[in-house]
Amino acid sequence: MDYLRVFGSLYPASAINVANYKDIGQADEEVKEIIKQFQIFMDNGNIDSASALVETNYEKLKPYYIGMHTLNKIEEEIYNTQVHILKNQSTIVSDGKPDLEQAVNAIWLKPL
Repeated sequence: MDYLRVFGSLYPASAINVANYKDIGQADEEVKEIIKQFQIFMDNGNIDSASALVETNYEKLKPYYIGMHTLNKIEEEIYNTQVHILKNQSTIVSDGKPDLEQAVNAIWLKPL
C-alpha cells in the first residue's frame, strides 16, 4: 500500500496547496455572459466553439475554473490520506486478517 504521486500529492510530507476558487454566482457581468455563452455552445453540442471561448477568455475564467487535473489531485490527496490512516491506525477491526504492512504495531480485533 503506497502513496500515489501522479498528480502532485506530497501527503503526508506536506499539505495540499489550497487554491481559492471564486463562486460563479459572484462573478461580474462580463464573466457571467462568457459562462452563459459557453453553456449555450455546450447545450448545442458545439464543443469546438465552447473550447475556443474558454481559451480566448482563460485569464478571466481562471479563478472560476476547476479542471480535471485539480479534481485528480484532490482524489489523489483523499487516497493518500486513507493510506496514511490505514498505515498508522493502532486498532484494526476486521473479519479478516489485515495486511502485514497495516498490522505492524497495531492491535487486530475480530468482531463477534
